[in-house]
Amino acid sequence: MTRLQTELDAIVRRLRALDTSTVPVDRAAAESALTSYLSAHNVPRKPVRWAVDAHEAFRLVAATDAWSQQDELFVAGERLGEIFREKGGSQTEAQREMAPDATVSWTLKELWDFVERFVRGEAVALSVPWYLYHPRHTPDRGRRLSTSDHWVWRRDKNLVELLSWVKSYFYCWRADTPLQQAVCRLLLRITRNLLDAYEAGLWIFWLTPSEIIALPRPALTLNGGVLHAESGPAVSWRGSDQRYFFLNGVNVSEEIAETPAARLDPRLMLFERNVDVRREIVRKVGVERVCEAFNARCIDSQGDYELLLLDLRDGLVRPFLKMKNPSIGVYHIEGVAPDCRTVAQALAWRNQSDIPPSVLT
Repeated sequence: MTRLQTELDAIVRRLRALDTSTVPVDRAAAESALTSYLSAHNVPRKPVRWAVDAHEAFRLVAATDAWSQQDELFVAGERLGEIFREKGGSQTEAQREMAPDATVSWTLKELWDFVERFVRGEAVALSVPWYLYHPRHTPDRGRRLSTSDHWVWRRDKNLVELLSWVKSYFYCWRADTPLQQAVCRLLLRITRNLLDAYEAGLWIFWLTPSEIIALPRPALTLNGGVLHAESGPAVSWRGSDQRYFFLNGVNVSEEIAETPAARLDPRLMLFERNVDVRREIVRKVGVERVCEAFNARCIDSQGDYELLLLDLRDGLVRPFLKMKNPSIGVYHIEGVAPDCRTVAQALAWRNQSDIPPSVLT
């Protein structure tokens, strides 16, 4: 094993050992590591102001002229990359073989994908400032922002993302001369600086003309690699009331997440527009309780599909399609057009096609 691989394997072990459920922030350690990282890019040292949570960070950044500083670190990184390539010289086949294998790349990618799921992911919408409200999500979990304000969350410096960028330099690893060895040592220093800051509790920072605004990592509760908590928030910041609730990776309300299954009202699904949230309601209370609560009567069946008539307790009896999600093995129920009387009609209405979902997907 090469020295580079030994060093990077140690970094991978540190990443894997991180406990996401508790985040004790050591501000002094995080600021020291961040200062060292920025000095490697010749970015001047600035005082650090810590935000309590994402909402406060948004407010602080939006009130500054952070836009003018947006490219400072990017340009510095590009300049440093040019130096790495220039001082390192051309790469031989033997040196290419010394470059780290995909382990480092995949570990960082998994970390970034995990963060992205609740930061910027399209699949999960959080009522946090960095996600522009989308009308398909229920109003109590959406926070509308003007397009002009969205720039704040496009200018952040995420430590996991920066780690991913630094990692790419190692594929040009060269250490045959003293100058190349010095470049490699600088690369390892930068990587450790980022990881040190991340371990100390820093997640995102912004460069502004007069200071650095820092956002600590939130505490996360996971189950099977996805956000999930039934006795508290799945995403939270210490000392803040900004909290987000998830069941099986789906953003839900506090009521849905924390109410015991036996006390959760199945009728909540009638007022929920998001199909994923409806599925979590049914999964939690049980499809049998849902059917019992609405006096369900099956009028047609086809494989794992049933067409049910539900009494909505408002003078209406409406058809609902009961189906099994093959990927997670959970039944859920969706309303269909009032004139549907067979599973085939309900599927055609739902898919806008006569082709079964299994063929469409």
